[in-house]
Amino acid sequence: MRLHTLLSLGLGFLFAACAVKDDGLFAATDGGRDTGPTSLCPAGVVENASWSPAITAGSCTLPCGPDLLGSKLCKRVDLAVCQQSGDCVCSTAPCTSCVACAFTDLPKCYVPNNADKLPACEASVHKFDACTTPCSRKGCLLADGQTTCVCNPNGYYACAPFKNGNWE
Repeated sequence: MRLHTLLSLGLGFLFAACAVKDDGLFAATDGGRDTGPTSLCPAGVVENASWSPAITAGSCTLPCGPDLLGSKLCKRVDLAVCQQSGDCVCSTAPCTSCVACAFTDLPKCYVPNNADKLPACEASVHKFDACTTPCSRKGCLLADGQTTCVCNPNGYYACAPFKNGNWE
């Protein structure tokens, strides 16, 4: 090979190693200090349950919140750590532990301003159904007692579990 070809290849590898990671889920970092997980959790991952054997890394991200616009970091933990959470349903280690749902540039209308006392939703309210007051910032609680719905900017109901002021 010629010298300029070798130099081009070497520089290409150098630039690739220092590339900036920006997947929208974590703050962008340089290639040498990437602290976020590199993959989404596979389907079926449940917080505070057994760690999925399908996950080869020590952590993954799980979509969460209304319209799945957020993500939460899930990691492999020991059974004792899981049991400290109080919600652990894991019987054998390793177990799954996730942090609270986090959002990147979530529109303000996704957080209901009446979250402390959510009224029951009308029977006609269902996820992805059309709604008439987009971004009214009013949430309602579905009959399951766990799912909160808000009217998103596109005029459709976005629904997800909402506890203690956070989307799950």
